[in-house]
Amino acid sequence: MEHVGKFSSVKEQGTAIWIGVRDAEHPCGFAEFSVDPGRHPGDMTRIYVTYYNIITPTGEPPE
Repeated sequence: MEHVGKFSSVKEQGTAIWIGVRDAEHPCGFAEFSVDPGRHPGDMTRIYVTYYNIITPTGEPPE
């Protein structure tokens, strides 16, 4: 991994909108998160979530 320099951290507090969901038919699974920090300082950060149900005996996600 190439060193690109020091960055100073910025902490901001804000309201986060979220939702919790329970899948009674497929109670086991995992989530993949992808973060888009925006293109410029001050842009809105977005988090994308993909949820995979585990419905096979081997634990592989469905196709």
